[in-house]
Amino acid sequence: MGKIPNMEEYMNYMKTVDTMKDDIYRYLNFNEIQSFREISGTS
Repeated sequence: MGKIPNMEEYMNYMKTVDTMKDDIYRYLNFNEIQSFREISGTS
């Protein structure tokens, strides 16, 4: 964008992020991702 969005622009963008919330949260659980556990040595 190159600028700070106004409230309307931000809310429109967040609608698309909200549809991915289950996947986004899942990817933040690095301890549950096998490839990350192998690299970190905690598998």
